[in-house]
Amino acid sequence: QYLKNMDVGGTFSVSVVVDDQLWGLFASHNQEAKPVDPSLLLAAELAGKMISLRVQHAVKTQHQTSKRTCMSIANKFLSVDDSSLAIQTYWQRAQTDLMGLFPCDGLAVMVGNDINAFGDAPSKTTLHEICSLCPNQGDTPFFADNLQTHLPNAKLGKTGGAMILPLAQKGGIKLVFLRNLAETQVRWAGTPNKDVVWDGDTIRLGPRNTFETYVERTKGRSVEWAAGDIE
Repeated sequence: QYLKNMDVGGTFSVSVVVDDQLWGLFASHNQEAKPVDPSLLLAAELAGKMISLRVQHAVKTQHQTSKRTCMSIANKFLSVDDSSLAIQTYWQRAQTDLMGLFPCDGLAVMVGNDINAFGDAPSKTTLHEICSLCPNQGDTPFFADNLQTHLPNAKLGKTGGAMILPLAQKGGIKLVFLRNLAETQVRWAGTPNKDVVWDGDTIRLGPRNTFETYVERTKGRSVEWAAGDIE
């Protein structure tokens, strides 16, 4: 029905698969039915596999590079004497390395009840509220791109998201990576909203009938934390 709405008589798609998941799709349409030559099908399948391998290699290379950087910084941090971690000047020196781990706008370090903040960060009172979202026990990180939802009464200012890394092995220190609010815009090839259609006694969703670009805007959030950042 969707293809009929679009006056499409024939369609041809090539999938890009990375780690057994659909990463992307090349789709082409024709107004009339159009048989595809077997040699073209074979070439398209080969092209899809080659592109998939290239994308997978690029993704893994980027992931491995980020992982090596994180391990290098983590090793330097773990080798520091615990008594030095309570000194503010240590964190002033370390902030550049730490903020290089992930794309972020600010950093806060909580040692006991004391907090040092660098870059774009809300007040210490608000930072304590943010840190309360992550339990003191364990080493499971907390991450959110919509802090206002978790802390509706907090004075977050332009801070929209945070990732909190509890370091139980270092006396309960918490590293808080902060991201500012960001208006995101996604351009869709048609509205994702579907019309509700009555078909006799049955309700079904009607597919869209236009390729007109639909722009989705999101406010009140930071840039989402990627799976690689969390890992």
